Amino acid sequence: MANWANPTLSSLYTNFLADLKARDDDLARGLDPAVATVTSPPTNAIRWNSASKKWQKWSGSAWADLSAAYAINVEGTLAAPAGSVSAPSIAFQGSATTGFYRPSADRVALAIAGVQRLFASNTGRFSFGAGESPQGVVSIAGGDFVVQETGADRALAFLNADGSVAYGQFGAASSGSNNRVFVANPRTGGTVALSVAGTDRVTVSATGATFAVPISGSGSGLTSLPAGQLTGTVAMTNGGTGKSTLNARALLGVTDLGAIDDTLIPATEGEFIYSSPANIGPGAPILWFKTSFVNRLKSVLNAGGDAPVYACRAWATFSNVEVSGTYSQSGTTIAITINGHGMNSGEGVYLDFTSPDPGGSVDGFFTVYNATANTFQVDAASSLTVSGNVTRKVHVRARGNVASVVPQAGVAYRISFTTQLADSQYAWSGSVRFEGANPQGIICATTNCLKSTGFLDVEIGNSANAFNITSSEIHVMVFR
Repeated sequence: MANWANPTLSSLYTNFLADLKARDDDLARGLDPAVATVTSPPTNAIRWNSASKKWQKWSGSAWADLSAAYAINVEGTLAAPAGSVSAPSIAFQGSATTGFYRPSADRVALAIAGVQRLFASNTGRFSFGAGESPQGVVSIAGGDFVVQETGADRALAFLNADGSVAYGQFGAASSGSNNRVFVANPRTGGTVALSVAGTDRVTVSATGATFAVPISGSGSGLTSLPAGQLTGTVAMTNGGTGKSTLNARALLGVTDLGAIDDTLIPATEGEFIYSSPANIGPGAPILWFKTSFVNRLKSVLNAGGDAPVYACRAWATFSNVEVSGTYSQSGTTIAITINGHGMNSGEGVYLDFTSPDPGGSVDGFFTVYNATANTFQVDAASSLTVSGNVTRKVHVRARGNVASVVPQAGVAYRISFTTQLADSQYAWSGSVRFEGANPQGIICATTNCLKSTGFLDVEIGNSANAFNITSSEIHVMVFR
């Protein structure tokens, strides 16, 4: 490598060309110390130092970084002047008043057309507008998002993707003499919800409010209570303490016209809660009373006196007139055609499938749907693809606490209860529409009939031979 002090007048001619070539090689390598060893460079010579990625200048005695004197660096910090709002130090071509500048220590700002539009401080406060947060129109400081009200109304709005529809607003208004803060849903049919722990606790719509928590407090003036959350106090008037909840099967009734306020007296099973017709309204005390549910119910039923009131525990109206047709099953859906079957959707039917017989697992009691004059459908428990003939053996027109009516192996019909009775010591009765030559009725022969808490077997007979007969109307009632 080259000694830049050579060649001199005393240099040998044989070394003269070699010294010049060595100096040319050093220049081609940028005097980089990684690939060139330069001695005696001239003062102010500039070299590239690839090891430290810096431009350096020879002072006559040592190499100094140009970044220290001229802020020129390739890797590391790019230093720029502070600039100002009217003359940002980092600006854009064609707009010298638009860019970034440092208004003060540890602050950065964005100027647009010579006006501050964004301000960021060393504490994480951002201000959109003039000045330092929180003087800006919008600032984010300490985890809060602040909207500065400078007109009649200001709101934080939530829009759809293209910004054309507002789904919700939160804001404040100071027009007139009253200040207010609002949460709004401008969409028709929309709601505003207060959610806690992932559950909507209060939901407000255009027509009312729904509360998912108990309501309490003195003089709240509420006109409704949430379903399943009726709460009360031990006091007879509004403003008491000692909240309690209505027990299971306790009823609530309000006499006359009035609002249900936030105060109810405790009630237990068998008691009936009702209010007085006076002093009912938002914010007004409400007098609540309770009485025996049995006595109130007897009064409604017009069953005076001391005798107890009992009820029918199960009943059914059905026909055992058999009619036949065809069926086609695909999956669990069975489509049936029986001309003039006379059934409606929601009624019950016992069906016997034959020709071919898909098996006893398909025969059974079903609920009718999609009924027309000559067709209807039922759902099977098993999925099959089959078709053939079908016979309707029982048609249940209406029922109460009756799950099914199924013909038995003999001549009886089993009436199964939806909810079983407390015991089998119940009384039952029935009637049959007279359609033959001899009077007929419901009987129960000991050889064919059983009786339990879950079902009752009955037969239909006549005065001539007591054999099983058919009727379009059979009525059975069970009392206990």
